[in-house]
Amino acid sequence: MLLLLLDFLKIFVVMGKVTMGNDPIEIETFGEFKLIGADGKISTEEDIRSGVMIRFLVYILIHRDHINTKDELIENLWFYGEVDNPAGTLKNLTYRVRNFLKKNFNDDSMILSDAIGGYIWNQDIPVHLDTEEFDRCYAMALDQTLFPDDRIIWCEKVVDIYKGAFVPKISDMLWVTSISAYYKNRYLRVVDELINLYSNQKKYDKIINLINKAVVFDPLNEGLYCNMIDALVATGNRAMAEETYDHASSIIYEELGIRNSKDLSEKHEKILKMANGSKTDTILEVGDNIEEGNVDGVFFCGYPVFREIYRLEARKISRLREAEYVALFTLNNEIHTETPSDLEKFRMDKGMKLLENVFRVSLRVGDVVSRYSDYQYIILLAACSFESTKMIVNRIINRFNELNTNTSLNINYSIKEVSNEIHERMNRDGTDT
Repeated sequence: MLLLLLDFLKIFVVMGKVTMGNDPIEIETFGEFKLIGADGKISTEEDIRSGVMIRFLVYILIHRDHINTKDELIENLWFYGEVDNPAGTLKNLTYRVRNFLKKNFNDDSMILSDAIGGYIWNQDIPVHLDTEEFDRCYAMALDQTLFPDDRIIWCEKVVDIYKGAFVPKISDMLWVTSISAYYKNRYLRVVDELINLYSNQKKYDKIINLINKAVVFDPLNEGLYCNMIDALVATGNRAMAEETYDHASSIIYEELGIRNSKDLSEKHEKILKMANGSKTDTILEVGDNIEEGNVDGVFFCGYPVFREIYRLEARKISRLREAEYVALFTLNNEIHTETPSDLEKFRMDKGMKLLENVFRVSLRVGDVVSRYSDYQYIILLAACSFESTKMIVNRIINRFNELNTNTSLNINYSIKEVSNEIHERMNRDGTDT
């Protein structure tokens, strides 16, 4: 009877120390490093405090299948030349880590050593590591032999496990960066799979919620924004689709220098073709919805909207037999290099911002401005003769030159009459108008 009781309590003797039970220690590495004991006690990075102690614990845990040699640990825990006496420092570090584990888990036998200075996690102390659970669920999520509903369940488990980069606290270590990139790529692949599975079942709200979480971990992922716009269009949420497009275009340009990407432009075309989802009772309600709140100064817009305005103006003037003109402004740097430095890019961006401000004070209500490329603006001047257009363009350039403090920057321009033929050429090859 006594033996049965002891077996029920699962009392194990480990290196002369009595350890109660065999419930695993839960280890979280995604987003933040945590150790969660069988009693529910949580030890966080703040409790550990030392970055090198976190490196040691993480490395030992993810390599607990073998003895980690002294040289292996020294190579992976410190940068070359970071410590004067690596062997002594490693011995001291192990002592500190063992004391921390004893204090927080009442066990000083979690890390064992061999006769030549190698270390290994005690195999008698079970561990449940989130990366290993991620790998197991990932394999099931991509198993094409499973039914879609089953794959959705496994994909959702992967998404729930991933809470951010792999131990970002120690992301300065190369091996940590490699592991982090590995799991981030796998996470994004599962997100793509889950979007497709949800889309096949028309679960657009779930797609939106999924992407809202995913862009936190990868805010420059254009594909996520495109999928988000598709889902918002499918649910008839035009306002949010526009907001998503504007945010994506802005952040991708600011961080990557990419403007008017093909994929996002195509999604914007889709938004522009959307009808309102709900019926209205009166024309007054329509007016309230489409009227601009503050009609003051020139109208700035993205190039897809500019193109639609151009098309409308081209149709109108062909009927009224009136002339309107577009002008393309190109900012140039006389100190041109094949691969511009960060300083040159900064100066060019500053010049484009100055040119934008000049447009704001020089153009009228009814005129339209759009960024055409990284260092070009295109403007449409409403009800304006060629002579007046040229005068306005010269006024803009003169004002820019007065305010510009960088003498290496200059502007050239070209003017063309609005016509369907010109617009067709703009669409065809994107050349100067």
